[in-house]
Amino acid sequence: SRSDGSSSFNLFGIKAGSSWHGDSVAKPTLEYRNGLAHREQAHFRAYDDLGAGFDDYVALLESQARYSKALQSEGSGARFASALQEAGYATDPDYASKIARVIKSETMQRAVTELKLSSPQPINLESGSTSGR
Repeated sequence: SRSDGSSSFNLFGIKAGSSWHGDSVAKPTLEYRNGLAHREQAHFRAYDDLGAGFDDYVALLESQARYSKALQSEGSGARFASALQEAGYATDPDYASKIARVIKSETMQRAVTELKLSSPQPINLESGSTSGR
């Protein structure tokens, strides 16, 4: 969230490095270095809306070759998360297993069910995509 409490719409925890020229928010975070957890302050990208956050996430993954294996993974969100972790997307050694737990959670299952009922495009939870994309 931003300092005024409004959302930064950064669902993917993308940091605002030196190449980022948009808005950002400073937040405490837990980073792992050499297997040890360290608390630190980091700057994260901030967006005007969810669409901009999703668009930037896709652009980030597509612009860096190290994520190509993740983008080519098919069939499961857990495999995608594991490939992201292997590529160094997150420093948390449990990143992929945490994402897999979220995917399997009752809350996510309900959300996907609601989306399936309201979306004009079929949604496949296992692949994490909609058809036609």
